[in-house]
Amino acid sequence: MNFLAKFFSMGKTNAFCGKITSFQQQHDESIPEAWERFQEYILECPHHGMESWLLMQTFYHGLGNSAVKL
Repeated sequence: MNFLAKFFSMGKTNAFCGKITSFQQQHDESIPEAWERFQEYILECPHHGMESWLLMQTFYHGLGNSAVKL
């Protein structure tokens, strides 16, 4: 059994990838805080297989326009 199959089952991998792709900035969260949380999601699933441009697009689209604070 390889490492990914042992520690990252298909269900667990899908759950982690879902957290990445459905990312949304929280109402009281600054952009740097949102970025840090997004990076934590990515680190939880290092084998996500998503291109950098798609990760940046996902983060950008997850930012709330009414809750933006620096």
